Amino acid sequence: MTTHLAAYFHDRRNERGLTLAQLAMIVGYRNIRKGANKIARFERQGRVTEELLAMLAEALEIDFPTVEALVQKGANHVR
Repeated sequence: MTTHLAAYFHDRRNERGLTLAQLAMIVGYRNIRKGANKIARFERQGRVTEELLAMLAEALEIDFPTVEALVQKGANHVR
């Protein structure tokens, strides 16, 4: 089940033409496959750590008020 937050991040990544692997590299994962899997899981299920959420928001240039509004809009699983 995807969430408003996850769908927004997914759309933003696609708008920028980035693959999961490319975004994982930008975010700073050394193990690109593992990072891409974590991002994909977030986009599919909406579950994400605060740390990863912050890194993705910075990489995709999504401001904090937008993230906060999306979190409030739905039942997201930010840990």
